Amino acid sequence: MKRKRILIASGEPAIRMIVIKQIGNDYDIIEASNGIQAFEGCLQQRPDLILLDIITSQNPGYSSLTNLKVDPRTKKIPIILITSIDIPMSNTLAGQLGAVGYLNKPFSGAELKALISNIIKD
Repeated sequence: MKRKRILIASGEPAIRMIVIKQIGNDYDIIEASNGIQAFEGCLQQRPDLILLDIITSQNPGYSSLTNLKVDPRTKKIPIILITSIDIPMSNTLAGQLGAVGYLNKPFSGAELKALISNIIKD
């Protein structure tokens, strides 16, 4: 069976490393350091899920989310937003823009795995 691919887009190398350590044994991981790389990675690698940090160095997360959801080539890829912003309005906005999930930093491996497994079915 082909392993599922997950793209992690974060300007923080430590966040990308944490995700790789937590789920890298179960999924193929594609890394992007910003929203522009995330979009390009989606077109080239066709991930099954995107983990998108709201704060990235270029093309902030909400803008990246919008860009990914309006493009016909990427709009069906589920997106989970990752953030350190703990504002209830952010969660609502994320859902309105098309995100299927929302993780607050710091997050546990179990929390991340549970959210992913609810979205990606084998």
